[in-house]
Amino acid sequence: VIKGILRETFLSLQAPPQPTGIPSNLPRSGMVKFVGRDRDLQTLHRQLQQKDRATIAAIVGMGGIGKTELALQYALTYQQDYPGGFCWLQVRGVDLGTQIVSYTKVHLKLTPPDDLDLPGQVSFCWQQWLAGNVLIVLDDVLDYQTIKPYLPPPNPRFKVLFTSRVRPGKSIHQLLLDVLDETSAIGLLVALVGEDRVAEELNEAKELCDWLGYLPLGIEIVGRYLDQKPDLSLEKTLQRLKSKRLESQALCNTDDDMMTSLGVAAAFELSWDTLSPKAKELGCLLGLFAAAPIPWSLVEACQPNADSEDLEDLRDEKLLKLNLLQRIEQSIYRLHPLMREFFQMKLSQCDSEKILKDQFCQVMVAIAQSIPIFLTQTDVLKLISTIPHIAEAITNHLEFVSDADVKTPFEGLGKFYESQGFYDQAKSWYQKCYTTVEARFGVNHINCADSLSQLARIHRLQGQYKEAEPLYVSALNMQKQLLQDEHSSIATTLDELALLYDAQGHNAKAEP
Repeated sequence: VIKGILRETFLSLQAPPQPTGIPSNLPRSGMVKFVGRDRDLQTLHRQLQQKDRATIAAIVGMGGIGKTELALQYALTYQQDYPGGFCWLQVRGVDLGTQIVSYTKVHLKLTPPDDLDLPGQVSFCWQQWLAGNVLIVLDDVLDYQTIKPYLPPPNPRFKVLFTSRVRPGKSIHQLLLDVLDETSAIGLLVALVGEDRVAEELNEAKELCDWLGYLPLGIEIVGRYLDQKPDLSLEKTLQRLKSKRLESQALCNTDDDMMTSLGVAAAFELSWDTLSPKAKELGCLLGLFAAAPIPWSLVEACQPNADSEDLEDLRDEKLLKLNLLQRIEQSIYRLHPLMREFFQMKLSQCDSEKILKDQFCQVMVAIAQSIPIFLTQTDVLKLISTIPHIAEAITNHLEFVSDADVKTPFEGLGKFYESQGFYDQAKSWYQKCYTTVEARFGVNHINCADSLSQLARIHRLQGQYKEAEPLYVSALNMQKQLLQDEHSSIATTLDELALLYDAQGHNAKAEP
């Protein structure tokens, strides 16, 4: 006991060794050009440079967003503010305490007493650290509680920065990292493949960055892929991506000099592996929705047997916390385009794929069926966020819409646009309706007759009378053949045909 007291007294009186240079174990950056993050660097520096207390800040965001690179670029940019050194610690899969002790032995020439346990040796290292501000970077923290015992003492000169996919508590400064803007994304692509090559296919370059959701990792991997294939056009690359999606070589292969060895799907997989089965199923369901904002009420409708509070917990404590889902406003959420691709890939491997698709399509059909013929402004505002998802259901999951319901979503979309005077959009959906029912039921079917009548009406409303008349006549003949003479559908078509003749001044044709 006396020896221990004497040793602690001696250590407390011993001055920390003076630096002969700034000690550092920062990794090398493989980034060709660092773009679009100047404001983030400044925000991070403000968060860390508080004088009155120990500061912990976190860079938070989805996989591939550039958290690690930003942390490294921060350290490189503000080297002179940390004369006490830079200690870079890799959290995932490596013992943190051992790393800290090893760092001090190599870079600070400190030798912790052998009779101390590992936490004691770590504490010794913090006490004997070089004078001056120190930046401790912990990369890829999944659970804050696992790093908490190894953090430096609450001394204002120790600045702790960690990167994480998981949002930490409110006591920690957070920098929620977003994707690049279009200009920065194009700038990164130019740095990787060359200005002339991008300029020749500028529109394709913009579309490529948009398809990648302006995700830095995606742009960097694809850019390096293009650099290795000088004869490959950006247009062809985009076609391959749309065809093979996340399994495309352009999104899987990384270069040796990159900071990460993971492709986009592999980067997302790290977060996916931490999810519970129910959270994974919710992710698969979200992958069914269109690449548009998702009203949470639609998600709840697609899970009629689930408790709403349980769904909220899965959303908030799992998907949102891991940045797999983004909240954009009250009860409205969205998926990053590549995360949507990832969830769709997982859906194809999910045992409940058919059930989820059935539920999704049933909900979209029910909403389409509720769309009135004449819409008020209130109706439009209520429906507008749902329209892309109805379109998604019949564009990519039509086989899960029953024969009895197959017309409904097409007609609902047609009515939505027709009632607002957007006749071209309405015509497109009515035409698709006719093509679909003809393929399912054959040309001599009442659904085909109804679709022809709808198409004819749109032509009439646009003043395209020559195109409208034969469609009305065909629909009328088909209805007379398939329905009883006094059926209301026949009356409707006769009425609209009369309106067509009346609009042309053909009163003699209109009257009968």
